[in-house]
Amino acid sequence: MKIPQLGFERIVEELSKLTTSSIGKKLAEEITPQTDLHSIQYKLEKVTEMRQILDTEKQFPIRGVKDITSSLKKAKVVGGMVLTEDFLEIVRTLQATRAIKIFFKNASPKFPKLQNQVRDLFPIPELEKEILKIVDEITGTVKDSASQKLQKLRNQIRTEQNRIRSKIAGILSKMQSEGFTDAENFVLRDEKLVIPLKTEFKRKLAGAVVDYSQTGSTVFVEPLETIEISNTVRRLLIEEKAEVEKILIELTGFVRREIPTLASNLELLAELDFIFAKGRLSQKLKGNAPFLTQEKNFHLREARHPILALRDYDSVVPLDLELTEKNVTLIITGPNAGGKTVALKTIGLCALMVQSGLHVPVYEKSIFPIFDKIFVEIGDSQSIENDLSTFSSHVSHLKEIYEEFSEKSLILIDEIMSGTDPNEGSALSMSLLESFTKTRAFTVGTTHHGSLKAFAYETEGIQNGSMEFDEENLQPTYRFRAGIPGSSYAFEIAKRFGFAESVVERAKDFVGEDKVSLENLISELNNKLKATSDTKRELEIKLSEQKAFLNLYKQRSEKLAQEKKIIKQKAAEESAKILADANSAVELAIKEIREKKADKEVVKQAREIVEEQKQKVNKILKETKKKDEIIPSVRPLELGSTVKIKTTGLVGKIVSEPNSKGKVIVETDFSKITIKLTDLEGIKPPKVQKVVSVKVNRTSDTKYSSELDIRGFYADDAYPAVDKFLYLALEKGLKNVTIIHGKGTGALKNKVADYLKTHPCVRSARFGNWDEGSGGTTIVEIS
Repeated sequence: MKIPQLGFERIVEELSKLTTSSIGKKLAEEITPQTDLHSIQYKLEKVTEMRQILDTEKQFPIRGVKDITSSLKKAKVVGGMVLTEDFLEIVRTLQATRAIKIFFKNASPKFPKLQNQVRDLFPIPELEKEILKIVDEITGTVKDSASQKLQKLRNQIRTEQNRIRSKIAGILSKMQSEGFTDAENFVLRDEKLVIPLKTEFKRKLAGAVVDYSQTGSTVFVEPLETIEISNTVRRLLIEEKAEVEKILIELTGFVRREIPTLASNLELLAELDFIFAKGRLSQKLKGNAPFLTQEKNFHLREARHPILALRDYDSVVPLDLELTEKNVTLIITGPNAGGKTVALKTIGLCALMVQSGLHVPVYEKSIFPIFDKIFVEIGDSQSIENDLSTFSSHVSHLKEIYEEFSEKSLILIDEIMSGTDPNEGSALSMSLLESFTKTRAFTVGTTHHGSLKAFAYETEGIQNGSMEFDEENLQPTYRFRAGIPGSSYAFEIAKRFGFAESVVERAKDFVGEDKVSLENLISELNNKLKATSDTKRELEIKLSEQKAFLNLYKQRSEKLAQEKKIIKQKAAEESAKILADANSAVELAIKEIREKKADKEVVKQAREIVEEQKQKVNKILKETKKKDEIIPSVRPLELGSTVKIKTTGLVGKIVSEPNSKGKVIVETDFSKITIKLTDLEGIKPPKVQKVVSVKVNRTSDTKYSSELDIRGFYADDAYPAVDKFLYLALEKGLKNVTIIHGKGTGALKNKVADYLKTHPCVRSARFGNWDEGSGGTTIVEIS
């Protein structure tokens, strides 16, 4: 499916640039669309994972991979020799292999497809180490330490070369002093160190003439004194070369043993580089993998033309378009340069890219079917090659499509049957589109033929569509509208470009009143649709804002609930410790009272111990209790709300409705203040504590009878009263006391009974007899 009209080769070119290796680039250049849904889905999932890596990780270690295919071919031959620069390419590839393996080993298991890909990627650290032991990674030469013989030869070479330099420097100095040369340094010619002499003095130096200058005024002489040393150096260099070759042949043997693994790694690395390039292309396109389906459903949402998106994503108007089992054919109408052809190319190019395993610039919930073939007939001046198609070639191409299409094909036709008589062209278009529709092939065509609008409206399986046009400014908006036919706006555009009013009005007479009425109706419908669309967009924005506020409220509510839970847990832990300490103190006091038979001084000391524990408890409670608790509510402040003034901290109540300036009157303990609602903070109203009254009836100087009336109390308020009453009775030395709680529902009676079972001051407790208040009282025996 190579379709030059869609610009797929431009995408391939961009993809190739994003690879890091020649082997990855080759795969990119050979990319072709596939037709197997599961294979395409798997490829898209790998690109999605690579995109996640590129978006979240600092770097993916693919760089450094080299095409070592030729080196492996050399190594395959026994006795073959891989060159040092080739060995370094093998090292770079091995290093990339190791880095990628480590990357996925350390990555969380959120890249299952790619991790499965690298499962068969095997680093060879031994080979990597062996090569770097022999070849210098910086200079690319065999190291002196590669063998003892090589090190000895190179030492000898350096020694002899130094001897040559020393001797020739002395000879040059002598020639300079005698005026035989103007040269400041000796030079290298034909790999020999020589002295430049004036030609007329060439016999002044015993040696061999190696070369002449271009002018012939200078002769280059190798001194006789250095020739013998130079011959020694050349012999040593030959021996060195032989030793280096021997070392490299031996090292090549190491590579030969790993050829299967290296070849397999290379294939996997090429594929990873290819996927890496796809991921980078996805980033540039802000692309997504759409949902693939085998159903008859093609739904583009927020689709942008990929080539235009690469240039300037934000300036491209997105396309929303749908083809279904019910409506398989779409006819797009509208003015020239309104975006019809771009819409066609967007549809076709996105389909091609998806079936090639590439992300496309669409909303991720777009739906793509898999096409067996994609047919495109775009031959106007807007085509990529700028070919001017004739009607004959247009018909010829349509004939080829008709002969080859199937129900699984996608057919895109720009300006169907244009360039001929409008009536005949329309008739041919209807017949062809009807055939495509009956076969259920997805078809999108653009046209200026007015009769095709009515044909689409009347024919089952075919729908109208148009590109929106701003009539006020006579400018295209490039927005697609489904179900609404478009107008060519020829008369309006003619007026804008200065056509005489009389010419335009006369033209309307020629087309007839029905045609003008139809165009006016379409124009009016378009204006109403535009107004409705604008309103819809505003409502969607408001709805989005409300959803955002709701989510924020939910998040804050959850956070408050979590904090409340933590505070409660901490309070429970502290309460348990406080109660344990207090009970220990009380039990100790009671024990002393019992052991010392309630001596008054002992009772007093015990009372002081208990009071000390109470003071500790009260101190902790004061430190942890909040002065004011903000009401976590989204409801506005209203008349009667208890509030705190943010600037002063004063607490009061709102006693008036807001005035025209949004101010209310707040009544505090000190005064009434007029203040803005925004300067107030809602708080819980202060809780009114019930005053606990303990009544002790003194009957004589030595005996006391007592009672406590808690009727009307809630259990939480009754507990502190009962507690205080019992300790007072203990201090006074009372043996029995009465608690009056009333009968009622029995809830308070039962809770008090449960509370007394664990109280340290209570020896026993029972409900009163008939003459003691019956079930409305509890008689307590003090420990």
